[in-house]
Amino acid sequence: MNANTHSRLSPGGTHRSGMKPMPSNCERSGRRCRLVPKRMAMPLRGKFHMDVAWDAVTCGEFGEHSYAYFALNDEEIANDHAWDKTTTPACSHNDLSYFLRNGLYVNDASQLKEAVKALAKKQAKVFRLKLSRNVPLPNDAGKHLARLVLDEAARFAPRVQLSSEWNESARCFFAKIVG
Repeated sequence: MNANTHSRLSPGGTHRSGMKPMPSNCERSGRRCRLVPKRMAMPLRGKFHMDVAWDAVTCGEFGEHSYAYFALNDEEIANDHAWDKTTTPACSHNDLSYFLRNGLYVNDASQLKEAVKALAKKQAKVFRLKLSRNVPLPNDAGKHLARLVLDEAARFAPRVQLSSEWNESARCFFAKIVG
C-alpha cells in the first residue's frame, strides 16, 4: 500500500503520526489523467507528467505546495501511478522539476545533510527535498528526516516545532516550521 506519512515533531520528542492512504492509480481515484505537453513561454522539449490533485493534501494541511507530482518522467510517476502506455507518448523529461531547478534533489546521505544544513542556515520556514533512491533511509524515513531537519533548525531557533510529510513513493520530503 502506498501512503504519505504526516507527522508533527517538537524538540521534546512528542510525535503524532497518521497514515493517509493514496490510490494506486488515477482510475481508482475517479480522476482523469492526461499527459501535458510543455507549451510555455520558453522553448522546452518533450512531455512530462503532472498530477496536481495529489498535492492537495500537502497544500490543504500546510498551506504550501510540495511539488512532488510536477514535471515527472515515466519512471518517476510509475512508482504510484498506472496508465495505458500503449496510448500515450513517452514522457522522458523532468527538466521543469522544482527540485532539480532549485538544487533540492539529493543524491546521497552527505548531500542530504548539507541540503538540510543550508536550508536551516537560511532560516527557511519550508523544507522541500527529493531524495534519489540511492539515499539509504531507515524504515521510519519520515520520522528520521523530520528529526534531521528539526535538529538542524533548532540550532538557529531553539524552540522550533515542525510539521512534516514524507511521500515514500515520490521520495519527497516536505517540512514546515510552525509555531
